[in-house]
Amino acid sequence: MSRPLDAVIARLEAQGCGVAGVSLFAGSDVDLPSGSPALLSVAETGGRAAIGTHQNPSALRQPGFQIAARADRYEDAAALADQAYAALNASNLLVDDVFFLTLRAVQEPFGIGTDAHGRPLVAFNLSTVCRRAA
Repeated sequence: MSRPLDAVIARLEAQGCGVAGVSLFAGSDVDLPSGSPALLSVAETGGRAAIGTHQNPSALRQPGFQIAARADRYEDAAALADQAYAALNASNLLVDDVFFLTLRAVQEPFGIGTDAHGRPLVAFNLSTVCRRAA
């Protein structure tokens, strides 16, 4: 069974936003390579509480994510963030065994400073509502 984080990574990879483990990374504690072209990372942010039914208290999960692009040039990081933004704003989307009722950016991509290697960071937060596919 896939986790929602894994499904977000798979969606970004399928939409040409990067290659998992090479230019597309999951988690907040990954050691990102330096001197690489533009990179994209996806970190879980907690999201909102699950929506339940009488029989299933967590029928719909609502995980949140931060999508962050980094590159040597701000323009390259912004372009990758825009590509990810377009790939992740969707509804009624099945990725592996996770069915997303919605994937919605909470705001437009924006600059959030630089990473440990001095590369510009451009990020946005993502809100989702999902369930396991039957």
